Amino acid sequence: MLSEQKIQQIRKLLRDAKRRGRVVYRQIAAQAGVNRQTVTGIAKGTRKVHEKSTTPPARGLIERCPDCGAMVEMPCLLCTLESKRT
Repeated sequence: MLSEQKIQQIRKLLRDAKRRGRVVYRQIAAQAGVNRQTVTGIAKGTRKVHEKSTTPPARGLIERCPDCGAMVEMPCLLCTLESKRT
């Protein structure tokens, strides 16, 4: 997975190469330290940018269920479902 900084670097190299009138993906790939297909995908806009989340998903407090004894987020889903069955 490429960082956003690396993608921006490749886009800048592509713009600079276009200004000079000659775009060679192989040279840009070598300068950026990525493969040619990555540069091609960024240039054509077909490469999806996946950003890594820096924060973990929000989770509730884990505690022991007083009914079943399992370590769960309260209310205990197992106990809730069991109470609905009866």
